[in-house]
Order: sequence, then structure tokens, then C-alpha cells
Amino acid sequence: MLTAKNQVNNLVEGFNAGANDYLTKPISKNAPSQNKNSSAHIYSQYRLQSLCPPGISPVFAQRKHCRVQLGDQVQQEMSILFYDIRDFTTLSETMTPEQNFKFINSYLSRLEPVILENHGFIDKYIGDAIMALFSGNADDAVNAGVGMLQSIVKYNQHRANSGYPPVKIGIGINTGSLMLGTIGGHSRMDSTVISDAVNLASRLENLTKTYGVSLLISYYTFASLSDPMQYKMRLIGRVKVKGKSFIGGRL
Repeated sequence: MLTAKNQVNNLVEGFNAGANDYLTKPISKNAPSQNKNSSAHIYSQYRLQSLCPPGISPVFAQRKHCRVQLGDQVQQEMSILFYDIRDFTTLSETMTPEQNFKFINSYLSRLEPVILENHGFIDKYIGDAIMALFSGNADDAVNAGVGMLQSIVKYNQHRANSGYPPVKIGIGINTGSLMLGTIGGHSRMDSTVISDAVNLASRLENLTKTYGVSLLISYYTFASLSDPMQYKMRLIGRVKVKGKSFIGGRL
């Protein structure tokens, strides 16, 4: 395939048409050997995209080499982050449906890169809320939470310059063992997590309203940090939730 286009989507389109390699303009005498590895990589990307159903988490898909079937599951220690906007219902009532979606997408697009930069991935968008998972160390989740708060500060400055009120948020982070698997039917399959650790992370996010803070982490996350002293945090208290005791800290 001879092409002046070298974007992945353009090349994948060529592979779909039957090509098994490509040359870009202008042509160099060393072009075939130079493109051999890159074309194989791009075709590999295409194969991964075609084998992985939409919505399947990268950790799960990687372990299963993207040959995911309904009911597959893995167990893993991860950190779970829940993020939500305060008083979103009241805020949304002042906007049209179109403005609501523009507003949600405007701040979600600012937060997604922060999660990815800290080696996490978004498991779900829940209306205006986010559920993200971090398979590395707990520091990744905490750093993402801090980064999200910093992004919201900049976003609020932009909103103030445009005459809009600031956005208030709450973030809850917990670390623990969870079961990651696939649910659904033959026409629609998605990945989800089932664990008490997920429930605790969600409740921590709700507790940010009670304590008037923006970010709470559990004792389990605190104990998993490589160096807790590098963060500015304080003990909030001990809270018992349905038979579970944990310590929340504020950064």
C-alpha cells in the first residue's frame, strides 16, 4: 500500500482492504525495512481493537489477551477511586439538556488525562460521576485524586472568568482485593468489579459531604502508600460502616 497518510486509523483502513504492509511518500530506498516493524505494530493494534469488546477494562483484557468471554473473571488487589460533583442536580436544573452535556464533557475531558497519567483507567462514567481503578500501587490513586483537585481549581478559574459559579467535588479512595469480570448478554457485554472494597470507596466519597472535605482515603489505602509522609494529610476519624471499620484521611 502506497499512501501519504500515516495515521493509525488510515493505515488500519488499508489493512482492512487487504494490504499487509505500507510505504509512505516520499519513498526512501530503506522504506520497506523501516516500515516492517511499525506496520506489524499497527496491525497488532488493529487486531487488539477488533478482539476487545468496548467497555472491557484494559487490565482484564490484557490478562485474557482480549479474547474475553461472558463470565470471565480475575481477582486482583487494586485501588478504587470515586469522584462526584456536589449538588449537581441543583446545578443541572439551571441548564438546558444541551448545556448539561457540554458541561459534563467539559470537566470530564480535563479529569480523564489525570487518571491515565497516573496509570489508572476509568471503569465507569456514572452520570456526572467517575469510577476509576488503579492496578499499581496506592500512590497512583492518591496522586490522581490530588491531580483531579488541582484540575478542578483551574477549571473553576475558567468558569469564574466566564461568569459561572465554581464546581465543588468529592473524591473517595480505597484499596483492597476485588473481583473483575464480565457481565451482560450476547449482544452487550461489559466489565464490572464486585467487592466490598468498591463499596467502601463509594461510601468514602459520600462521607466527604459529612466532613466537609474534598478527598478522603481509607486506612487500607494509607497503609499501602510507599511513603505516607510525602503527603499532607490528617486523621479525620474512625467510622464503622456495615460491620467494617476504617480510618479516613484528608489530603
